[in-house]
Amino acid sequence: MAALLVAVPLVTACGEVPPAVEDAGIDSATDGCAASSLTVDEFFVCFSRAACSLIDDCFGSSTTHLDCDHLPLFLFNDLTQVAARRMLDDSVARGRAQWNPTAAAGCVARITGTCELMKSGGDLLAECGAIVGNVNDGAACQADFECATAGARCESPSGGQACGSKVCKKPAATGQSCANGGFCGPADYCVSKLDTATNMDISLCESGAAGRPCDGGNDCDPGLFCNGGHNDSTATGTCTTSKPAGSICSDDLECLGELLCVGDTSTTTGICRDVRAAGATCDGIFGCFGHQYCAGPSGSPGTCTPSLTVGAPCGTAQGQAWCGATLACDGGTCQPAGAVGATCTRSSDGVFASDPNSCSTGLHCSNEVSGAATGACEGPLGDGAACNSDDQCTAGFCDPNSRRCGPVPLCSF
Repeated sequence: MAALLVAVPLVTACGEVPPAVEDAGIDSATDGCAASSLTVDEFFVCFSRAACSLIDDCFGSSTTHLDCDHLPLFLFNDLTQVAARRMLDDSVARGRAQWNPTAAAGCVARITGTCELMKSGGDLLAECGAIVGNVNDGAACQADFECATAGARCESPSGGQACGSKVCKKPAATGQSCANGGFCGPADYCVSKLDTATNMDISLCESGAAGRPCDGGNDCDPGLFCNGGHNDSTATGTCTTSKPAGSICSDDLECLGELLCVGDTSTTTGICRDVRAAGATCDGIFGCFGHQYCAGPSGSPGTCTPSLTVGAPCGTAQGQAWCGATLACDGGTCQPAGAVGATCTRSSDGVFASDPNSCSTGLHCSNEVSGAATGACEGPLGDGAACNSDDQCTAGFCDPNSRRCGPVPLCSF
């Protein structure tokens, strides 16, 4: 199986779980996340729950020990939940954005009940229309979600970060250039291409529809793969319908839906297989769906096996001790990584905390700030504390200049 990519906003956030929002409006006993509309508070809780389900279902990792209502996720504009909520409230109050509760429910529904999205590693909120921007192209803004044009970015022409220095910049349209750092709208893909004679960047925005040119696997719509593309900036591929079970393949994206390409290597092809079935043949640690992991020795096909929970004996995946991405193998059994005060050498990778020398989800290792070889696991830091990343702070923001925790700054223009 080609490496199963991880959706960045889902699992690369590291640090503490943001504190619960007040009056979330969701009854944990009668999950209302399937409602046709969601308030802001409801969305934050429901998106976190949906992400938790993906971790369990698609990465074969137990989540029973996690606070699934408040996972440490980065959301809009790569903001922590606390910072995102503060900025969103300010934008709505100033008339620069508004909340669309129906679209918010659609964003949660889109990532619920399927592992297909995990294959592309895309942004789970890339096409989410929960926030409707009111700021026109060229006008001052403080966040991408304030921009009225879909896919527009809030950028400073000079690269500055001061309030008033950034304006909404619209994306290139389908068929237009996205060369040299340009970007496309949410429904298009920037297909990388270099002019072989001049070595100039001549990348273009493409729709990703069947029959359209592509350069690599992430240039096509869901259900399609880049046939003949080599990720080499030649754009020689063509978006083609993905293959059914039993087909020969060389990459997961060649396989339809949740099917994965099992048995492929850099020199051999594999077969598109259903890895949700109990006991299915698999390869790669995250090579199974359906609350399973790929158990087996290194370099050999494995077997899809039920995920491990707290207290269970450690399993083996690709020849190494394994408890899933959210638990560490410690003393022969699966346990959460370091608690507050435990000695550590590194923080967790967001929700993923499988190293016994790291800290549990929601904590960080103090040596990230001190620079020492070892540290102690600690929780969120208060305003004014030294920091080097947003997720170490209770307020969800670490000032890049002072390296101190505090509320994310707001613009009053």
